[in-house]
Amino acid sequence: MTGLEVIPQIAALITKLIARVKDAKTAAIVLEIQTLFQTLQAAYFAAEKESTESGRKCFALEQANAKLESQTARLKQEQADAITQLKNEHAAEIARFQKATDYAKGEGFSSSAEQGNRVGRPPGF
Repeated sequence: MTGLEVIPQIAALITKLIARVKDAKTAAIVLEIQTLFQTLQAAYFAAEKESTESGRKCFALEQANAKLESQTARLKQEQADAITQLKNEHAAEIARFQKATDYAKGEGFSSSAEQGNRVGRPPGF
């Protein structure tokens, strides 16, 4: 049985007991039991409310965490894409530079001054 099922049963028993009380001493004991029961009942419902609120907060945190994980994955993918693009651009630039260097070696330039005076440019420049 759950606390929620037991509480009404205990309340009904206390009500029956109050109806059967015949002397003042027994009535005082029954009233004390009733007061303690009401305190226990209030504590139980407060704990249930707190548990429900904690569950809501936990759910909200899980949703926020999932959103952050999704954003992190997206940013990592964007970063990986940017790195790939930079690598490709750098590889193309290195290839152009190598082509220009090979062209310059083939023409027999002896210095960079001669290269600057050259009218023609290598392919890609």
